[in-house]
Amino acid sequence: MSGWSTPLSTRPRAKRPYTSRRRKEQATETHLHILEAARRLFADRGYTGTTVEGIAREAGVSTETVYSIFGTKRNVLYRLVEMAVLGNERSIPLMERPRPQEVRRQTDQRAQVRLFAADRREIMGRVSPLFEIMDTAAGSEPEIAALRAKW
Repeated sequence: MSGWSTPLSTRPRAKRPYTSRRRKEQATETHLHILEAARRLFADRGYTGTTVEGIAREAGVSTETVYSIFGTKRNVLYRLVEMAVLGNERSIPLMERPRPQEVRRQTDQRAQVRLFAADRREIMGRVSPLFEIMDTAAGSEPEIAALRAKW
């Protein structure tokens, strides 16, 4: 059988990367549902009164999904604070976002201060409820006390 090439069905196939825009959108949506469920439960029950199982139930996902995305309840809270500081889920560094860039472009220092203060006020409005949750939990949860100290 010399001269014959390997049949197509027995040739190893080159792996191509699997990318699915729809799957990525679904993953982002699940991520956000979990965070919103956690935000509601933390506000209603506090950090210690909220469980990963409760977050999963509230979000309509399995407990394993929460653990696979976040690892721990502390990481869920950390991500909520991070998202509150940044204002959304996008992974654009804070100083590269439109508001800080607007402050940088401004040549009038008084206008810079006004813009900066307005941005900080908006951020603190989003973060403040989460800091209250962290302050309450910090007394009995050393990992939350460390997280609060970091922020």
